[in-house]
Amino acid sequence: MSLKEWFLLRADAFESVYDGDDDPPAPPEPPPVKEEDKDKEKDTKVKLTPEQQAWVNSKLAEERRKGQQKAEQLITQLETEKNRVGTTAAEKAQLEERIEQLKNEYATKDELKSREVNKRIKELEDEKKKLEAEGSTWKQRYDRDRKRIDLTQAAAEQKAYNPRQVVNELFTNSRLVEVTGEDGKPTGEFETRVKIQTVDKEGKPVTLDLDPVGAVKQLKEMSEYANLFISPAQGGLGGGNLGKGGAGGSKPVHEMSTEEYMAARRKARAGKS
Repeated sequence: MSLKEWFLLRADAFESVYDGDDDPPAPPEPPPVKEEDKDKEKDTKVKLTPEQQAWVNSKLAEERRKGQQKAEQLITQLETEKNRVGTTAAEKAQLEERIEQLKNEYATKDELKSREVNKRIKELEDEKKKLEAEGSTWKQRYDRDRKRIDLTQAAAEQKAYNPRQVVNELFTNSRLVEVTGEDGKPTGEFETRVKIQTVDKEGKPVTLDLDPVGAVKQLKEMSEYANLFISPAQGGLGGGNLGKGGAGGSKPVHEMSTEEYMAARRKARAGKS
């Protein structure tokens, strides 16, 4: 029998089964499932003995430990990359987010709650540090400007040629202190005080704690600083050889630069020695 004859026989057999114009009858509907049969299906589910359940639990725990170990290794790699020199802020933020996801993936509910609390505490501490830093910056600026203003006003009142030079002499030893009331309690007000090293009537060294005007007056009485102030004596500053109209036709102090002023002071001291 040829292959063509075999195909023709198969075709005839197919036509004999489905001969006619009507479609073949539909298969009958399956019988409804009874309630007792449903209960039987439930009973056929696998039930594990306590020993079998313990074994399954141990295997799940083992798989969890393995996954956690891999996650910890990956976290270590990500931490190293995050701390690498050259990592941008955006990259660090992405790495930190991925690290946090890995940590939370295998964390228990208590661990997640603890991490959330610690995260919130850290955020509050960072905010506190930021506010303290900002407050410290503004305090330093206020402290600096307040002392400069008080010292400049005192120097101008005492007729300094160049108040800035007087401020430079006294600023390092100046500070702001809180004023106390008659009851000895702080008032919340602050004032500038200046410590000056000098000698008493017996020639012993003493430290004076003065207000700006008193400090400038004390400075004015010292011979080495007399040339910073206008003097009623003829010839300029404090009877010295510097200042307006001084010997040698030198510049008035208020017209000198800081370098010229320091050079003139050294020259004046050398002339006295």
